[in-house]
Amino acid sequence: MGNIISAIGRGINAVISAIASLVMAIISGVTGCLVAIFNFLTCGCCSGGRKSRGGTVHA
Repeated sequence: MGNIISAIGRGINAVISAIASLVMAIISGVTGCLVAIFNFLTCGCCSGGRKSRGGTVHA
């Protein structure tokens, strides 16, 4: 009887571990995409705006 309960416990543990790994992978992917988009937007807009403003002030 103890072996059956132990096997059920290990099965539940494996399922929970797989779900947790899946959630972590999804969150990691979404976070990576958001960071990449944020970096693209800030580098593209802010640095471009700074260069044009700096050129206008010095000209």
